[in-house]
Amino acid sequence: MNRIFFLCFTALAFFSGCKEEQVFQYDLEGLLNAYVNVWNTGDLEALDSLVTEKFELRINPTFRPVVGIDSLKNEIMMTRRHFQDFTIHPKEKSSAGINVCLITWEIVAHKKTDGGEMSIDGFSVIFHANGKITGEWIGYSDLKWMQELGYQILPPG
Repeated sequence: MNRIFFLCFTALAFFSGCKEEQVFQYDLEGLLNAYVNVWNTGDLEALDSLVTEKFELRINPTFRPVVGIDSLKNEIMMTRRHFQDFTIHPKEKSSAGINVCLITWEIVAHKKTDGGEMSIDGFSVIFHANGKITGEWIGYSDLKWMQELGYQILPPG
């Protein structure tokens, strides 16, 4: 098992070190900023020009695919319904391949239940092609999210 891990890690390091910087026919930074802005503002109409019709969203804990622009709009709308001031603050962005980039971020929002502020760190793997975002995988700590919402984990009695 360690040998397979070592070979995979070595191959990944080799290929990532040998890549030339990709030049796109579109403004990737602008595309990513506009996409984050949709989550931050709830301006769902802007999504039509930013993502593909078959956009695929995967969020932990299940990572089951949620497919289609209408499904994405619903996810954003539901998130903003529970956290009206939901704001994503990107921290770092980096390329992870020809059509993949990584963003680490912090979400800040106030809970509807008690108005308390919550802060969650996480990351997104964003897939893009031909000037549009084709998908996103979102990861964060479920434990931290539940604790921020006021849940407690108690040891078995």
